[in-house]
Amino acid sequence: MDPVVWLLLVIVAGRGGIGKSLLANLLTTTFLSADRPPLLVQADIQHRLDALYPDITTTINIGQIDQEDPLALARAFAEIPRVMRVGAASGRDQVIDTAATWHVPIIRYCAEIGLAEQVAALHGKMAFLLPTTADSDSLLLAIEAAQTIEALVPAASIVFVRNSYPTKVSFDVSDVTNRFGKAEVQRLLNEHRQMVMPAISPGIWGIFERANLSPTAV
Repeated sequence: MDPVVWLLLVIVAGRGGIGKSLLANLLTTTFLSADRPPLLVQADIQHRLDALYPDITTTINIGQIDQEDPLALARAFAEIPRVMRVGAASGRDQVIDTAATWHVPIIRYCAEIGLAEQVAALHGKMAFLLPTTADSDSLLLAIEAAQTIEALVPAASIVFVRNSYPTKVSFDVSDVTNRFGKAEVQRLLNEHRQMVMPAISPGIWGIFERANLSPTAV
């Protein structure tokens, strides 16, 4: 098989406040520290990435898009494959930070255009990153997203990313298994990679964000 030269990482979640922007910052800082400046796509109404990394961020004004209009979605999300092609041409990694509750439209769009297959043809690897806190509601949404990705974009990898704030990093799956069944939940957690984000105090995050800085860079 051809070697993987670059990565396309899509951060999706079914609700806000579980660390999507923090994860995007951690990834960006990691790539920058490795002398691999990534390309960023921000499809989030909070516009945090373009304030922190204006030179490498493309913004999709998702707050102005009718989520029920497939043509509007196709026009807006066209920035994703465009940035992908630019990154592929230069071997640059890409991070796509998406708005809460927009995970299904974005997953469907990636499926419709065959984005994972396009990435593979250009010697890259596509992965969906599913951040979740330890509470059962967040995990339930992550499990639902993983099932959707498996069904619609099977060529992409899936990574569960556990936000360790404040201290608990282990999943409480009791409520979730009642919804999906114990065997299915165990299969998903066993078959897909898991990562843990280091804890960063919200107080520290807020101070740096107001100064248009990233706390992950210090």
